[in-house]
Amino acid sequence: MMILSQDGKKIVSTDNLNYIEFEEKENNYKSYTYTISANFTKEQTLLGKYKTYERAKEILEDMYKKLKAENFSFTYEMPKE
Repeated sequence: MMILSQDGKKIVSTDNLNYIEFEEKENNYKSYTYTISANFTKEQTLLGKYKTYERAKEILEDMYKKLKAENFSFTYEMPKE
């Protein structure tokens, strides 16, 4: 499977993918960014950033459903905000 990053500047292959991670990063007091990243053995690639926990979780769940249904034979495009 291929994943197109949210900014459209990267295409990531899942061939050597270890896992996809959802992270909460604090910008400053009570201000957060929620990211989804692809993690490989020696590197991490940012796939998308979202303003709310709910939106990031929704995207990750959508990716999982498509992975499960398509059996890794498609390209997933990271949605915008």
